[in-house]
Amino acid sequence: NRVAFLDFAVPFNQQLTLFSARGGVIQELRGVDGVLTPKNAIIVDRAAYTNSPYVGPLSVGRSIFFLQDRDTATGVYEYQSDTEQVRCDEITAHVPSYVPGRIKLFAASDNEQMLALVPEADQSALYVYRFHYAGPDKVMSSWSKWRLSEATNVLGLQFIGNKLYLLCYRADPKVFLQVIDMRKLTDSDMAFRLHLDSLYEATGSYNTYTDITTWTLPFKVDSDESW
Repeated sequence: NRVAFLDFAVPFNQQLTLFSARGGVIQELRGVDGVLTPKNAIIVDRAAYTNSPYVGPLSVGRSIFFLQDRDTATGVYEYQSDTEQVRCDEITAHVPSYVPGRIKLFAASDNEQMLALVPEADQSALYVYRFHYAGPDKVMSSWSKWRLSEATNVLGLQFIGNKLYLLCYRADPKVFLQVIDMRKLTDSDMAFRLHLDSLYEATGSYNTYTDITTWTLPFKVDSDESW
């Protein structure tokens, strides 16, 4: 027997899944007859995995994703459970050193079947995991890294619908909100999407005397070069 101090609780499969970072255990709070009430609640040990005490697990569809802190990297696990069995797979097993440790921010999207992580050591980078299930089979499991401007620090992130909202900080204009629309496939009259940070449509003003066209932007650009 051991003492498990509970750190996180995630609603999942009509019960509560409990995570103890210090105890290294995953438990389930469930009802004896399948319906959870104050009178019939019991706690059942389901698995023994260490998990990060700094960032809580997230429920996405049929799974709960949680983080495991290591010396120089972060392991990400996918937990699935029913009344009969538990399955816990490391989704970073094939890239064990890809995601840095420790993670500062963690967000997930049911609509897009996507995870987004921001490490403390590099707060201008997003580590993105995309997956897809076809019935019981996972047919896609992909990691990638999205790089923002090095002068940008991500302070917060959250998926709402099909969009990822990023609360960011820069020296100018201080704190601002950026949005990534995951379902936007084209830009303007082009048949593809331009993957550019702070993309903004502006109309130029041409000066016939100086023969110079100027554009006014709602933010400060990184370079002082003239174009």
